Amino acid sequence: MQGAFFTWVVIFADGRVTHCCYDAHGDQVLGDLKTQSLREILDSPRFAEMQSAFDRRDFTNLPRCAECFKHGGESHAFNDVLSRVQNLPNVAKDAVRKVIDLRYR
Repeated sequence: MQGAFFTWVVIFADGRVTHCCYDAHGDQVLGDLKTQSLREILDSPRFAEMQSAFDRRDFTNLPRCAECFKHGGESHAFNDVLSRVQNLPNVAKDAVRKVIDLRYR
């Protein structure tokens, strides 16, 4: 799902964690499960910095995001829906994730 930064994570076989299934080379690694827990990665300053940059559409250090958006990854209709979902309380986000997870199994 393009434009859905921080909706899920991808874990490489070597333990590195990225946010993007298109990040096959690990250009936007969030952390490393060999040295950090997933909670530590998600609560890290790096994660917060990357999310803030994405929200500002500052792709200077987000090359995968820049590629997606360069090729039309940003859909205003999709982003409107995504923004509404991202602004829901955590309990509601969990429910949405469960529905999406069940639907795509």
